[in-house]
Amino acid sequence: MKKLITLILALALTLSLASCAGENTDTPGTPDTPDTPDGPVSPDTPDTPDTPDTPDTPDTPDTPDAPDVPGGQERDTLRIGVTWDAAGLSAAGLYGAEGYEVVASADPAAELGDGSLDAAVMSVSDAARAYNTGTPLVLAAIIMSGGWKVVDKDGLESVFDLTGKTVYLPQEHPAEARLFEYIATEYGFIVGGTLQVSYVPEAELSDKDTAMVPAYAAQGSGGTLDLRDEWENITGYSLLPTACLVVSGELDGQEREALTADFAASVSSAGENAARAVEMGIAPDEEQAKLMLSSCGFLWITGADTMREELSGYFGALYTLDPAFVGGYYPDDGFYGA
Repeated sequence: MKKLITLILALALTLSLASCAGENTDTPGTPDTPDTPDGPVSPDTPDTPDTPDTPDTPDTPDTPDAPDVPGGQERDTLRIGVTWDAAGLSAAGLYGAEGYEVVASADPAAELGDGSLDAAVMSVSDAARAYNTGTPLVLAAIIMSGGWKVVDKDGLESVFDLTGKTVYLPQEHPAEARLFEYIATEYGFIVGGTLQVSYVPEAELSDKDTAMVPAYAAQGSGGTLDLRDEWENITGYSLLPTACLVVSGELDGQEREALTADFAASVSSAGENAARAVEMGIAPDEEQAKLMLSSCGFLWITGADTMREELSGYFGALYTLDPAFVGGYYPDDGFYGA
């Protein structure tokens, strides 16, 4: 009986468990993830407003013509720079002439380089040095030979009368002064030994017993030595080229030809330009102007081949003394406009 009761209770328990299992058949595990709520809808991006049309750029006004500038080829008047001394008298015929302005220039090479001048009168050695150091210039003509003399208050019969003396030389003209030293050594002097030299301002030369002075300043002195004559005695060259006309490398061919022709006329009429020399302020009066003009040794030598040949001996002497006198080397063909 007890076995029957036990069997009935076990059967009832089994049915009860089966009923519970039927109510939840999912395997226990991670609970279902709830649905993610819909995110907020992004509002429509407003339309980008139309970019307004760029207003038309106003027309750039015409640039006015550049004003005339020194050295520019826009001007009608050509500027010629001269040293305010005897060599500068070569331009007296153009002083006040239409189309030209003759001005004093303390540094013609620099002013040619920056365009302030269209042409200049300068020493031949300065022209070579300026060209070789980059100044745009062309040698147009050799216009002066000599122009320097050695004077002594006791008088001079020959160069050998200088033995044991001190010759004062113009420090503003180093090439010409050193050329005197060159001539002296060729005569056998020992500079610093049998002959002394001293460089002083040109204005002080007149106070010295023995000095190399501009030729016009030697007038009235006793015996003198002409540097040009002594140069010829030593070298055989009759020309001692000391001044020249150079023109800017920026001038065109026609301008260069016209200027050169007008300058040639000025040189040829130099003896008639004493009054203009006074107007320029180079000479205090016409008498002094005539004295200066008569001693200048003006000439007119042009042509690339001719000028090159005439200058060869002079440049050779200067180069021997100091290559810096000609800018370190002999000027090339461009210097002569070739």
